Amino acid sequence: MAPPRTGEYLISPKEISPGWVMLYTATFALQLPCAAIRGFVVYPILWTACKLIGLPTAQLDLIASIIAYGPLALSLATLILPLDGWW
Repeated sequence: MAPPRTGEYLISPKEISPGWVMLYTATFALQLPCAAIRGFVVYPILWTACKLIGLPTAQLDLIASIIAYGPLALSLATLILPLDGWW
């Protein structure tokens, strides 16, 4: 198999090793409660900041969810479409 070009490429099924998929699944499962805690911590901070500045707080649930679970979504996306580089 030829090495991928510089840039992105999709992982083919034959490149998937059961060992690292199991490790990723375990790590992802451990990170879910951490993401929930991150959301519970960031929500009151955002709410306080919005109240002090005078901004509406209607979208804080969405913003806190993105901050909490965004890294997990990015991790899952990178599993499927690995990016080239030192990341």
